[in-house]
Amino acid sequence: MRINKFAGTSREVGEQLGKFYEQQNRSLRDVQVNEATLNRQLAVYKKHYPELLEEIGGVAVGGNFDLEKLLYVSIAQDVDQRMSRVKATESCTIFGVKKGDKLLVGRNYDWLPQARDCFHIYEMDIAKRYKYIGITDMTIFDPHHTSHKHWSFSAEDAINDQGLYIGLTYAFNQRWSYGLASTHIIRLVAETCGTVAQALKVFRKTPLLTPKNFFIADKYGNMAAIEHTSKTFRVVRPDKDGILIQTNHYTAPDLLKEDSVFKQHPAHTTYLRYYETLREIKRHPDFKFANIRPILRNTHYVYADSNDHQTIWSLAMDMTSGKREIIWDDASGEKERAF
Repeated sequence: MRINKFAGTSREVGEQLGKFYEQQNRSLRDVQVNEATLNRQLAVYKKHYPELLEEIGGVAVGGNFDLEKLLYVSIAQDVDQRMSRVKATESCTIFGVKKGDKLLVGRNYDWLPQARDCFHIYEMDIAKRYKYIGITDMTIFDPHHTSHKHWSFSAEDAINDQGLYIGLTYAFNQRWSYGLASTHIIRLVAETCGTVAQALKVFRKTPLLTPKNFFIADKYGNMAAIEHTSKTFRVVRPDKDGILIQTNHYTAPDLLKEDSVFKQHPAHTTYLRYYETLREIKRHPDFKFANIRPILRNTHYVYADSNDHQTIWSLAMDMTSGKREIIWDDASGEKERAF
């Protein structure tokens, strides 16, 4: 698998992205801008992530796009589409196991089956920011909109050159706020943070647009889960055995009343995946790197392979040594590579 690489100032990286999108025949012709929504979101991004606005300006130049339309689809359209975009049953799993000084993390990203043909790994090296590797489904949200012209580099997982990992899982909650998109806060953390403690500071001062869960781990052996409603969030720490698991339901007691997973999807597998993961971890008192992959790929619920959602990629990571593997499926079978 080829890794796309982008490097330079925010403006220069934007121009490189714009040229890529232009080559994919991306079109904004049918975009209708809601100026009220855009102005509210512009105020948020100018305060919390002005570097991204500079990059978007570069994308407009590099790809010959209308800047206002590009800004709208990049930072504001999700506000107006927040209740209608997601149609499938979202199911992702992330877990961490701390044994002594060693921290091991496993991750399955589950989404539309069509995303298996779209996902990319890319490297982002922006001047005066931490370099990171992003893994993305190219912003595929509808099985009928998977062509190249809809693609966008927007990481669901990121690992930076400081040894920090951040990834997301879906949260079932109907709230929303004017704020950063979930993939944008992942970028912001990857570009500016080297530790879990630093990442938590970013979340404390940055508003989030839609509810999501986030898992953060660093090379020093620290990890935390953030359960976010978009109005508030809770930080969940590992249990007494050094285990932390995140699927799609809230585990913080005061957020349980807001969790709507069973109202929206009564047959959802979030609890099954949570406890299957816990069971498999506890089968190995001396948990090792080699034990991560069987949980991700050889389990009944954690590995997804149904008609409406499938595991798109799996990550196995030793945060303390820096050893990392990504596993995915294509038409010829299972693939893997170190990254």
